[in-house]
Amino acid sequence: MALKRVSVHVEAGDLAVIKEAAAREGIPAAEIIREGVHLAAMSRRVWDEPFFSSTHRPVDRKDSPPPQSADPAGTTQRVG
Repeated sequence: MALKRVSVHVEAGDLAVIKEAAAREGIPAAEIIREGVHLAAMSRRVWDEPFFSSTHRPVDRKDSPPPQSADPAGTTQRVG
């Protein structure tokens, strides 16, 4: 994939953290910044197709058992 040069303004504290992490990990700060840009781009992407294909039957939640409680003592009460 071809890379494009861009300029961005970042807070000094954020840049310091990135530079420290880059030095600790032995990689260029630009690599960490590219990873952050990629994560931001993917989190905001609008997909052309639905996550689940129309060939999959939807889950019928009424027939499913209720989720297991993470409270083994049973001290929380279920509402509803």
